[in-house]
Amino acid sequence: MEQKKYLKWYNKIGYGSGDIAGNVVYAFLTSFVMVYLTDTIGLASGIVGTLIAVSKLLDGFTDIFFGSMIDKTHSKMGKARPWMLYGYIGCAITLVACFTVPTSLGRTAQYAWFFIAYPQYADLETIIGTAWKWHKSHPNGYQNV
Repeated sequence: MEQKKYLKWYNKIGYGSGDIAGNVVYAFLTSFVMVYLTDTIGLASGIVGTLIAVSKLLDGFTDIFFGSMIDKTHSKMGKARPWMLYGYIGCAITLVACFTVPTSLGRTAQYAWFFIAYPQYADLETIIGTAWKWHKSHPNGYQNV
């Protein structure tokens, strides 16, 4: 019988800190985006809330799609790492885009700006989260985290 390999305590702390970092950024976005868009930019809260809700509905479908894409990936970096790398870069760009809605645009264009930036951020967050969980469950042959 093959003996199972377990992660060391510092590996567990490393993987846990990655989860915490992702959740801190997501909490920042969800806590302040509505306040920013309504108080600073002057958008209607009902429309912004509806756009966020529609984005979350779409996110449910993209989770399945991106999970299957990660499963089909074969690269030198492995299955999950390319998705994590490009996801982090894209997440940084779209997070900034969510909080830099140009005030010189008309109202409809401002809503469109947010509705393009926010779902892309959510999709990239899905990619990172799915890849991270896959990577965490398959680290160098370790079976149990």
